[in-house]
Amino acid sequence: MIVPAEYTTIDVLSDGRFLLTCYENQASSFYYADASRTVTPIQTPVKGTYFGMAGDDCFFIGVYAKRPLTAAVQQPAEQYDIPTLVLLDENMKVIRDDIDGACGAVSTPHFTNGLMPIQTGSTLWIGSRKGAIGNGTYGLIDKTGQFVGRHDFDGLSWADSRYIGKRGTALYQLDGKGGEIQLPANASQESSWAKAELEVAREHDISLSFYYPRLNITRVDFCRLAVKLYQKVQPNASAAPAAAFSDCENESVCLAAALGIVTGYDDGTFRPYQSITRQEAVLIPLSHPSRKPLCAVLTPLCPIPHPPVKVRKKAARKTGRLAFWRNYLSCTRSRIESVTESCTLCAE
Repeated sequence: MIVPAEYTTIDVLSDGRFLLTCYENQASSFYYADASRTVTPIQTPVKGTYFGMAGDDCFFIGVYAKRPLTAAVQQPAEQYDIPTLVLLDENMKVIRDDIDGACGAVSTPHFTNGLMPIQTGSTLWIGSRKGAIGNGTYGLIDKTGQFVGRHDFDGLSWADSRYIGKRGTALYQLDGKGGEIQLPANASQESSWAKAELEVAREHDISLSFYYPRLNITRVDFCRLAVKLYQKVQPNASAAPAAAFSDCENESVCLAAALGIVTGYDDGTFRPYQSITRQEAVLIPLSHPSRKPLCAVLTPLCPIPHPPVKVRKKAARKTGRLAFWRNYLSCTRSRIESVTESCTLCAE
């Protein structure tokens, strides 16, 4: 489809339609376009400036108003045009109309794993006209606009495939269901026992960068690590195929599935942001020894029957690959442990 050049933005919705906007007279006009080139004007419930897509076919309209802006808390504030963000769905229904906007080149929030971090309640914006954020608090909302868990964080971000909140100097991992766990003070530090292995992993480019390397590794990040190792073994690997799971389109996950490294669950999901357990990570090389060395760091991520566990655990210990099992099969595996295992296999 060819869209006339007079439109300011063009976005594709999940149903194949196009969302078009045209900015004029300090406001955006909205249109739908379909494959037959039919363009239909849209009446939005609020007037303002289009701020972009928010994921899951939702988008933002910014409504500007004079708000207090200061370079520092103790300094006098000037009144400056700063937007409040209104979140709408593809049917033009307002989901929330109280999201704090920012001043200058600051990105808008986005749905990730069905949740979005937002700031509300700001009474003062601190910074400059080129970049300032409000003094409100942060929380996660779902697709209905309702808060999930507490919304009293000083900051909230998607880091290392999970949401991390901050209150003062304390950090919290949010489970997306309203629960939270305070992180240890050294969560951002690498373990001293793994220093040599991490250096070798970086040298061979089989490591990943994490803000919090002591946290458990998620399944999507484990696939990223697995694919990096696979590409060392098979440098001419083909491009990733189409998505294999209903809840994940990550390229590394798709390639890992195509290679038979991961299989997901019977309901067609992969649950990419769940942590991987030590049991899941260690059993596949003993089931498929012909895949060595690649398979030793990869896992099918599917339910494993208990009877063969003792035998495989004994074999894994005998080969020296169970150094961090610690007798807890259901314990999750840290990022450092996964990277050091990759390093050991690379050396073999």
